[in-house]
Amino acid sequence: MEYIQTILLQVEASQLERASEAGGLLSEIDQHREFLRQQPGFHDMRVTRSINNEGNVLVVVETRWSDDTSLVHYETNEPNLATIVRRHDDVIVPGSLQVLDMEALRSESFWGPLETARAARARVTLPLLIPVGALAFALLVIYGLSRIYLSLEGNTAPVALAAGISIGVLLVATYMAMNPRVPGWQVGGVFVALVALLIGGTTWALIEGESGEAKVEQPPAGSPSPSASPGGGGGGALAVSMGDNFFEYEGQK
Repeated sequence: MEYIQTILLQVEASQLERASEAGGLLSEIDQHREFLRQQPGFHDMRVTRSINNEGNVLVVVETRWSDDTSLVHYETNEPNLATIVRRHDDVIVPGSLQVLDMEALRSESFWGPLETARAARARVTLPLLIPVGALAFALLVIYGLSRIYLSLEGNTAPVALAAGISIGVLLVATYMAMNPRVPGWQVGGVFVALVALLIGGTTWALIEGESGEAKVEQPPAGSPSPSASPGGGGGGALAVSMGDNFFEYEGQK
């Protein structure tokens, strides 16, 4: 099922060129397409106009939505197509603006195969990608954080890092919970930033670990060689006289 918002308006023939130039009505409507693509439930937008060269030019703008809730949310917030058209009331015929919300009645012969293919792809792809992606991300987080923690020195640095991560997760989760219709680009931006920070921290930890292993401890100056024998180096033997209940040190020979 699809829901369609149809906007009808008439542009004066003498103002058509002005409406088509950069910054004009038709140009701004076309640029609004990028904003619509970020809205949940949006499917497509189509702009058509009459081909008569005399009199007023009829312009029809259709936007298609997957559900009526998404359409109502779009209509009740700005910017939307109706507010854009009203800003250019100097080029449209007064009283010609109409906004209609309709429910599409599809022909099964046209829409059936397309909807079936989409449903089959969703049933097969999502159940495979979601668990695999979640597992890969969890392994990345576990490995990356473990390497970072092992590279930190002292007792306060790991605690501060853990506290910062916990606060960041709490803030992001709070924002998502308070904004259930968060645009997809914001969710993707948070995910990309998190992965970039994790990969950067892991790379830094690996470099720090390799540089630490490359350091070789040098023995202090003047220390005896480990291979030197205790009695070597020119020292003589010790002479000791022992009796039944005594021993006497006689010095070095």
